[in-house]
Amino acid sequence: MLLLLFAALAVSAAEPAKVYTWKDEKGVVHYSDKPHANATELAVEHSPSYAIPKADTNILKPQEQPVASGPRWQLSITSPAQEETVRENEGKLTVVVDLSPQMIRGQRLQLFMDGQPFGPARTVPVIEVDNVDRGEHQIKVQLINRDNKIAAESPSRLFYMQRASIFSPTRSGGN
Repeated sequence: MLLLLFAALAVSAAEPAKVYTWKDEKGVVHYSDKPHANATELAVEHSPSYAIPKADTNILKPQEQPVASGPRWQLSITSPAQEETVRENEGKLTVVVDLSPQMIRGQRLQLFMDGQPFGPARTVPVIEVDNVDRGEHQIKVQLINRDNKIAAESPSRLFYMQRASIFSPTRSGGN
């Protein structure tokens, strides 16, 4: 019995519904799914149905982190200090990097200043930079492996370069 009921519902659901239309005494057009006096049945095409594709929810699952092979590098800038003002008229800057464990053969340090790579990558943790413009700068250092992949990155460090200007008058002679 229950099977017959489901079969009847499935057939009626697949069959398009009937729609009737008519005009009343005032000329207003009406539509209904029930027949009415002076109503005509409209031919309604069955609208196509579309299946919505199932969403890929795998991106919501936590991804397994690859197991690190070898040492886990710790990298930080020890000089200049955070928000330090470097007073150097020639714009020379010395960046000192603290790295643990020590670098191994084939690794190098790349300095970034204001988001851009600055100079060639180096194999020593003291980086000398010449002619830094006056003003505010952000620096960070990346440790690059032999296969050119980033092994570690220091937190960004903000510093200010102060350089004397040729437009600033200097006092001489006690006036």
